[in-house]
Amino acid sequence: MINPFSPFFPAEGDIFASRSREQALFREGLEQGLSPQGPGPWNVALVGPWGIGKTSLLRRFVRIVREFESPVLPVALTVTPSVAAKLASEMLKRVKDEIDAVQATPRWPQRLVEELGKWEPTIGWGPVQATRRPRPTDPDPDLYRELRRLWQGYLNGRVPGLVFFLDDANALLSKDPEALMSLRGVFQDLQGDGARYPLVITGPEGMLTTARDASEPVTRFFERIPVRPFTLSDATDAIRDPMRAVGLPMEVTDAAAIEDIWEKTGGHGFFIAFAMRDIVREAMIRHVAEIDRDFVENLWPSIAEHLAKERFESDWAAASPAEQKILRTIADDPDGPLSRKIGKSGYALLGRMTVKGLVMRTKRGDYSLYHPLFQAFVREQEVPGDAEA
Repeated sequence: MINPFSPFFPAEGDIFASRSREQALFREGLEQGLSPQGPGPWNVALVGPWGIGKTSLLRRFVRIVREFESPVLPVALTVTPSVAAKLASEMLKRVKDEIDAVQATPRWPQRLVEELGKWEPTIGWGPVQATRRPRPTDPDPDLYRELRRLWQGYLNGRVPGLVFFLDDANALLSKDPEALMSLRGVFQDLQGDGARYPLVITGPEGMLTTARDASEPVTRFFERIPVRPFTLSDATDAIRDPMRAVGLPMEVTDAAAIEDIWEKTGGHGFFIAFAMRDIVREAMIRHVAEIDRDFVENLWPSIAEHLAKERFESDWAAASPAEQKILRTIADDPDGPLSRKIGKSGYALLGRMTVKGLVMRTKRGDYSLYHPLFQAFVREQEVPGDAEA
């Protein structure tokens, strides 16, 4: 028997469930953005906290593009530090890979495949600059020029468009605070030239806020779609559908059990997958066919202990003694006036703690721990006495 739940890998294919609202929104925007009569390409930023399901949703969007009624190319890549250092050349190489891949796709007309196969990106040995316009003194090709040539010479009139997906686009900002501004400039110019190149990116909630500090037009270029915790309805799909997809001889038939899992995890995608992996594993061992609320309740202490060892202990260890004191302060009184308790020196640490993923800003000047389960764990930890940053 296959356990379909893994909190450490994005859910794909038939294992992916829920997010029906976001999928419907993307399909509508894709159709409008690729239509010659439409308002133009629809650029999207999927933003949300760690583990909430941004990558899974992005990959579902890629599948939607592949299944679009007309041939459309999806070009998807994850932005790592090495990719960020040579983004333009990596994007062009991935475009070529996608064009080569459609040769084995029956739904693409052979004549169209042959025409697209003639395109070869001009890629130099060094990093390709993502400049808005080619510079005469720049010996390397640039992203704008190559994608413009692709559209005008090969795609225009043959396919509705090409959709770019950049997962973890926030990694670009670590290399260059104006990277999103540069990317926006390239795609805005291309779209202004008539190219149908929608751009979809993912990143944390603060990504576009950081970009706003460099250039407010970046935030207007993307429609921000927050990826929130699952609703109870979406959580039900995320729990039941993967089990059915792999044909498990068991089911969570009890609605109260699903609601219990949803409440305990706060609807957070990672924690639902983590809990369900342990629940299904135990149900396999015990040969349980129907998982009810009592089964979940009896197993939960073991799940919480597993979570602590697998995730929370490393989170706690990643915090300095001074940061651990702040974490405990927030955990003990999450609704209290934080500024009075940690002072200016404590506030200076919150930015660093946000980058580490330990806290998240809920509103101006106010923070919370990244998840209630982590908050419960922190309350049980021994806090340093007099600690300094």
